[in-house]
Amino acid sequence: MTKNRTEPFNHALVPTQKAGRHSSMLFLGIELLYIFQKKYILLSVALTLSLVMTFTTHQALASGDPFGAPPKGASPNCGPEHRLKLDIVISSKAKFIESLRNIESYVRDNGVRQWVKFDSFKKKGSAEVDWKALVEAVKVSIVVNRTIYSVEYTPNGCSPSHKFTIKITNDGHMSLYGCCGK
Repeated sequence: MTKNRTEPFNHALVPTQKAGRHSSMLFLGIELLYIFQKKYILLSVALTLSLVMTFTTHQALASGDPFGAPPKGASPNCGPEHRLKLDIVISSKAKFIESLRNIESYVRDNGVRQWVKFDSFKKKGSAEVDWKALVEAVKVSIVVNRTIYSVEYTPNGCSPSHKFTIKITNDGHMSLYGCCGK
């Protein structure tokens, strides 16, 4: 004895022995359509991501900017971003840190040099920078065909929530940007 169904039921989607071969083919067709639709969505997402990445890379190449974007302007307590071309080659985190240790010999602009102070990496009660901690904080990224080494820090007198970022590319382009509020 079977119970009567009270909700609507679409028999076209379920192959039955009574319906025969045509219903099974319809069910198979719907199943394949569903699978192809999922693949089409994934393909569309992949294509969109590829186009966005290509556009971004093309934009960075077209601008010729070593950091992939133009320098940031000034705002209250921040910037402007300083850009310099140094006569150095950076090939590793160690070489980046060595360059930071000797920044005065590379950077002639006193307006930049006054902010390149790694006070947030100084050992407590000491004027000495903890270079090991600084090495561990270095981030490495790649923009177009350049490797960028960067580190964030807070100079004395600035709020800990405000950071400066110094970046140097493998071919010596330097960027310094930060905010210093109290």
